[in-house]
Amino acid sequence: KGSSFSLLGRVLEQSDEEGLYQLLSHLQRGEFIYDQTIFPESSYTFKHALTQEVAYRSLFPEQRRSLHERTAHAIEELFHAALADHYSELAHHYRRSGNTMKAVVYLQLIGQQAVEQSAYAEAISHVSTALELLKTVPDSLECRQQELALQTTLGPALMGVRGFSAPEVEQVYTRARQLCQQVGETPQLFQVLQGLSAFYALRG
Repeated sequence: KGSSFSLLGRVLEQSDEEGLYQLLSHLQRGEFIYDQTIFPESSYTFKHALTQEVAYRSLFPEQRRSLHERTAHAIEELFHAALADHYSELAHHYRRSGNTMKAVVYLQLIGQQAVEQSAYAEAISHVSTALELLKTVPDSLECRQQELALQTTLGPALMGVRGFSAPEVEQVYTRARQLCQQVGETPQLFQVLQGLSAFYALRG
């Protein structure tokens, strides 16, 4: 996916627009990148995936992490009014930057979007990835709150794919119930009890 001119300017911390245009024009002449004119501004992308990979690998790990973090921040600032359109990019950049908690937050939001669109298999994939990432973070109240959000997103997706009485549904809502008790007063409690109630009613 291409990067807009304004996004590149923020990521590169380049306030001189003319200087940035010259740099991009130089890369275009060398056939490293090309310009995709998309209203309201130009968007640039690598001409070949191999060129992009070589450029990326030439950076030190710390430089890569910093670049991903700056890119995520720039996306949040530039597209704050329509952030839902960029959840996937944000999850990718925060994951690559090492900012695990922010990556988990956006993966949960992607999962929620998928549930709302009845794309249950996609939701399960994103939420499962987030739960695995969460295991790498030291336990805290914030982690438990985030896991609760993930479990309550996963529940409806599992119901949609495997049915209300699937054993996985019970496991998810039982874990969510435990998290509600650990976190304290939480708005998810009603949804969790509803999920357990539906499971037991259908399971008999």
